[in-house]
Amino acid sequence: MTFGLEVRRLNYVKLTLAGIRDDEVDKEIEQQFGKTLLEAMDGKYDSWYLDSSSNHAMGALALVILFDQFTRNIYRNKPMSFSNDEKAREIARYAIDHGFDKDIIPIGRAFLYLPFLHSEDPNDQKISVDLFNLLEAEFGGKVPLIFNRFANLARSKKKEIETYGRFPKRNAILGRKNTQKEEEDYSFSFLK
Repeated sequence: MTFGLEVRRLNYVKLTLAGIRDDEVDKEIEQQFGKTLLEAMDGKYDSWYLDSSSNHAMGALALVILFDQFTRNIYRNKPMSFSNDEKAREIARYAIDHGFDKDIIPIGRAFLYLPFLHSEDPNDQKISVDLFNLLEAEFGGKVPLIFNRFANLARSKKKEIETYGRFPKRNAILGRKNTQKEEEDYSFSFLK
């Protein structure tokens, strides 16, 4: 499976950690992984994490990156960008329940846990905070910028869900009307 090598070549991890959106990277991801994503959506690669003859941990991570991250890149600012969130959480949950995350390097674990951070479900947000707090406790002293940032982001997203019950940033993309509270609390153009 050359998937991991291709992801590293894109410097995708660095861009994601820095919070940088890059149209060229989005285009490259679509060119290199668009077909793979569609095939994965049809279940073609479920064996990457379910088949006992494959490397479960890396297969699960590859699929989570496809469903959670690359879907966002390929369909940025379109409702489709969130279309694979449930599948990404399903795979991440399966991987964690089977201990696959312990076989993945720390930064890979962070990407495996992101589907919970992206969820608008309060229970998933609690899972996200718990997972990222564990990563921070385990590796935050060694690489504080990365894992402390993830843990802080998880806590922030959980608070946003507790406050609004959803991510207001998604309203325009998903065609949702802003609530009065969202209008009052946010004066950002993305909510207009």
